[in-house]
Amino acid sequence: MVKDVTYYCVGFTWNGHNPENQLPRFFKEGIWENGFDSKHASTVKSITIGSKIAAKTTFTKKIDGKRVSILKIHGIGEVIKNFDDGVKLKIKWKRDFVPFEIINKGSYRSTISRVKSIDTIKEIFGNSSLNIAEGEIPSY
Repeated sequence: MVKDVTYYCVGFTWNGHNPENQLPRFFKEGIWENGFDSKHASTVKSITIGSKIAAKTTFTKKIDGKRVSILKIHGIGEVIKNFDDGVKLKIKWKRDFVPFEIINKGSYRSTISRVKSIDTIKEIFGNSSLNIAEGEIPSY
């Protein structure tokens, strides 16, 4: 495992009464941007090159008559540059990514949240297209 690699779930809609989806622009420009002026700036500045991010949304839906939280992963990428401005990261997005949902993991609601649980890292970053041996974290 690469030293200091961290894992994050990140949002991609910017605030307002009519939130705007930034993900197509992020994919096209090879970036991720914090949609706030200063909120989350210290977290963004602390992200090291080689860290992994997952573009996500969270919501609830009924499954078998019960309302459950859902974490939907729309894209996964690797940080290749931190502009150290608390706003912008250069990202190598995984191509041909197929979005998927994880049940009962909708707690990553913040614009940027660090993922620390090995099991959750495997669920998000080690989907079925990757083979992960016990104790290993996938790299791209």
